[in-house]
Amino acid sequence: MLYNLNMFSHDPFKNKRFDICIIGAGIAGITLALSLDTKFNVLLLEGGGMDYSEESQELYRGESTGFDSSYPIKHRGGRWLGGSSNLWAGRCHPYTDSDFKKREYIQYSGWPISKKDLDPYHEKTREILDLPPKTQNVFYKGWTDVVEKPNEYFSPLDFMYSFPPTNFKIKYEDTLRKSKNIFCYVNANLTDMALNEELSDVSAIQVRNYKEGVFEAYADTFVLAAGGIENPRLLLNFNKQLSKGIGNDNDLVGRFFSDHPHSHIAYFLLEDDAADAFLNKEKPETMQYATSVLTPTEKFQDKEKMENYILRVTPNTFVFSKSVHFRHKLKSIICATDITRNIVEKYTSCEDYEGYFLLLQEQEPNPKSRVTLGEERDRFGLKRPIVNWTFVENDMQTAKKAIIPFAKSFAASGMGRVKIDDWVLQKNIQFDTKHTSGGFHHMGTTRMAHSPKEGVVDKNTKVFGIGNLYIAGSSVFPTGGCANPTYTIVQMTLRLADHLNV
Repeated sequence: MLYNLNMFSHDPFKNKRFDICIIGAGIAGITLALSLDTKFNVLLLEGGGMDYSEESQELYRGESTGFDSSYPIKHRGGRWLGGSSNLWAGRCHPYTDSDFKKREYIQYSGWPISKKDLDPYHEKTREILDLPPKTQNVFYKGWTDVVEKPNEYFSPLDFMYSFPPTNFKIKYEDTLRKSKNIFCYVNANLTDMALNEELSDVSAIQVRNYKEGVFEAYADTFVLAAGGIENPRLLLNFNKQLSKGIGNDNDLVGRFFSDHPHSHIAYFLLEDDAADAFLNKEKPETMQYATSVLTPTEKFQDKEKMENYILRVTPNTFVFSKSVHFRHKLKSIICATDITRNIVEKYTSCEDYEGYFLLLQEQEPNPKSRVTLGEERDRFGLKRPIVNWTFVENDMQTAKKAIIPFAKSFAASGMGRVKIDDWVLQKNIQFDTKHTSGGFHHMGTTRMAHSPKEGVVDKNTKVFGIGNLYIAGSSVFPTGGCANPTYTIVQMTLRLADHLNV
């Protein structure tokens, strides 16, 4: 059943107790609700409405510090039914074995579970995200020696694409309306959590709509699935009974904030045969991107003591046209003078390169990269977040270690030449906002761990010290791997559902 809490003047939760209450009706929240046994009465709360509204989205506003002061906190996700599935790109890949392992050269790495714990959920995850049964190859003919043939440095990585990207509101709205055991309320904002006298369980939550309505809801089990920034923000705000906030005895809630830095690191020129291969390549109709993707071998990562990454090979398709496009002619004219050339090169290159390399990489867990609370409060009295996104030296060095051996192989194979961006080759390499941005993949802020001294939740994503509070979504990821997190979010959520169903 699907309701709008703005339409209620009376308390719809009065004299009711639910088996499980899920806060957040995005990818994780909807997946969990629909994967729970129908014997459970499930309360599913979404802070936004059925569609985008400025009234709801404004609650995401916060402050960004650290690397990128313009990091778009307000638009960090979709705050309406379906959550980030309203915005995602549809690119999917499971995390690799090495992503879960403890790596001595990456501090704070290692998950309390392994890839094998998530493998049983592959088929169900593909069904939920409408993914094809096999990965889709986008490699270009003629690239065998560099791209398609694995070597000691890197190997090809085939992604799966949900195309068009599955929208959970569109796909599951009717299912939620017809459900007899799921009670989904939109415009229902979590504004407080009350613990029992022993401070060992959540006893009730406070929920508010946008019409000054204040309600209380009760459940046996609570699951917070509000996103990588909102999950810690809420836990830190709920400090009436625990001064540091819920689950924050060891000052770890909000720490280890990570994203996938996306960096433009090089351009390339091709020999004629390789250029012809690009020109003749046809992109499958079910795919959104016509790019080749490489990833480092585990042996290469360990040897260079670097993070995981994907190197995306992207052609400037207009260069390969059999005729000279107007866009190409216009660009040549604009680049003819120093003034206009400087303007163009803020966004692209005036050289006639046939493509570029984009690095999407893992970020080493960093306790100084974190979500904290500011003094400004939202309309419900909750303090807004401050996101301090920062890096460690290994993050920057990974960019350099990734592209140099590839550039050498590229030239040695006769494919062409690579021009590495100047900022990558500097001795004291640093990310800057001209070349590097985030992927809106907010991870790590309520990380999984073996003990409360290392993280916020255990291997079943239950908050340490709180017997009936769980967290779903990528905020529990100890490390971010190199792949987009959606696939692993769904796998993790299905695993949580199995745990709660027992």
